[in-house]
Amino acid sequence: MNWVFGFLQGMYWTSYCVLFPFLVQMCTAYGYDDFQSGVVLTGATIANLVMQPVIGSICDKMLRIKPLFVSLFLAGGAISLLLFVGKHNFFVLFITMLLLSACVQTLQYIIDIWSVRISMTGVNYNYGFSRSFGSVFYAITAVVFGAAIERFSIDITSPVFIVCALITAGIAMLVREDEAALLLRKKREAETEGKKNTVPFLKACMMLVKNREYMIFLISYFVMQLGNLPVYNYTSRKFEILGAGSSLYGVALFIMAITEVPLLIYLKKLKVFFRNRTLVLMSFIGMVIRACAIAFAPTPILLALAFLTQSISYGIFIGAMIYYMSEIVPASILFTAQTIFAAVSIGLSGVIGNLIGGYYAKVAGVLEMMHTFVIFVFIGALIFAFPIILAKRKNNSGGKTV
Repeated sequence: MNWVFGFLQGMYWTSYCVLFPFLVQMCTAYGYDDFQSGVVLTGATIANLVMQPVIGSICDKMLRIKPLFVSLFLAGGAISLLLFVGKHNFFVLFITMLLLSACVQTLQYIIDIWSVRISMTGVNYNYGFSRSFGSVFYAITAVVFGAAIERFSIDITSPVFIVCALITAGIAMLVREDEAALLLRKKREAETEGKKNTVPFLKACMMLVKNREYMIFLISYFVMQLGNLPVYNYTSRKFEILGAGSSLYGVALFIMAITEVPLLIYLKKLKVFFRNRTLVLMSFIGMVIRACAIAFAPTPILLALAFLTQSISYGIFIGAMIYYMSEIVPASILFTAQTIFAAVSIGLSGVIGNLIGGYYAKVAGVLEMMHTFVIFVFIGALIFAFPIILAKRKNNSGGKTV
């Protein structure tokens, strides 16, 4: 299962890389301005915000994930053909990216949940190993696809994505989930006989609102993403402004993805020395450094090298977030907590950040927008760090794990 899900993660992130990181560059190539690019990004984010909880809820009810996963990916491949129409019609491009986000972008967490469900059958599963395939494949795709765009134009996006979607769907068909489905069915039947009730959604939301650590985590990351997402999404435009093209941007994405791998694999060793909350704080400090490095890099080469900071930011955060969430939230509402966290901190913040960032980039310029939006990243990190600093001042007893 490690290898099957490894290649599934790899091809999923290959497909994702073809569509979304080069989206602003696609809008520019089609003749749309920075604000229109922000509108398209906002539409894609809204779809992710709305569909993510829906898809997650559907998967919780389904015994088998494979039919839904394969169907959505094949639908995405067909929808991508509309990009050729969107080249000449902004409304069609907006709707196309909204649908592609609903079909593809919302599945990035489903692979993780799917693999965890199957691991209940006793299969020895290593999440860090399989997820590292996603980073490696993403890195290679970024370089190759960036160079291909310069050679053949952005119009290759649709045919390349269709090939990737077919391969991803084919690998998904190799996942064996019969045993997991049988175990899940028996568990549900036992719970029904025992009249065991799950926590209703509204009650779960109230539990989360009253959870101080969860709300601090959610609010701080939401504020950080208001700055992180526009800075990242408009990096391709900054490369153009500095006189570089798609090839160097692809190299930057390669650096970004490949530097995640070591910390994904060795995160468990870091957990021996640091608490989960401390690891999250370390990643937040890394995000501030990352945002500043990208926003203020004066040359294309330094801008590409700025993505080395991905290792100390998202390289730590990807795994630390999962462990920390499991620590602060009851198991009975864990999936609800993770879904809401993603919807608010990625979806809602993306809608606000991309729309305002796109408008500000049009009015004041892309570089000025980046310089300004770094402030949100810094404030978000402070929101998370402040209670930790207060707690350490109140409790200075030694000998405890930091």
